[in-house]
Amino acid sequence: MAGEESEGGPGPAVVLDTNTVISALIRGEGPTRRIILLTAKIYPSYTVPQLLKEIERHNSFLEEKKGIPREKLVSLLDILLMDVKLVEPEEEALKEAVGFTRDPGDKHFVALALELRRRYREVVILTYNKRDYLQEELSGRGIRVMAPPEFAAEYL
Repeated sequence: MAGEESEGGPGPAVVLDTNTVISALIRGEGPTRRIILLTAKIYPSYTVPQLLKEIERHNSFLEEKKGIPREKLVSLLDILLMDVKLVEPEEEALKEAVGFTRDPGDKHFVALALELRRRYREVVILTYNKRDYLQEELSGRGIRVMAPPEFAAEYL
């Protein structure tokens, strides 16, 4: 992220959490899929490479339990993330992020949000697991944690 010029137009930068993307994959043409696609067209949207690794770990569940063939999963994921930038957070941000989440697996999303906050006036982490994040502490840093329907009601 070093060397990138400051942005910060109207509206937030958005960080997609894994559970939001998985929800969009398994719920067919449900609202989460539409919210992600529309959000990424309107607002700068980001996620971390760990999201792809986590989805890979859930492949058998998605194939066996939800009946989504691997080829379709890859195709859907490509479409969902077409306008989403993958960014690896810096080590310093990862260390700082540990203090803002109850789930160590979410530190990458927090680290990315912390880095983006230096460039954007607002940053939103889009997740269905809001309880995993220390929302009050993040709010003090200009980062909001919102579920997709909540985000849609306010920003879309």
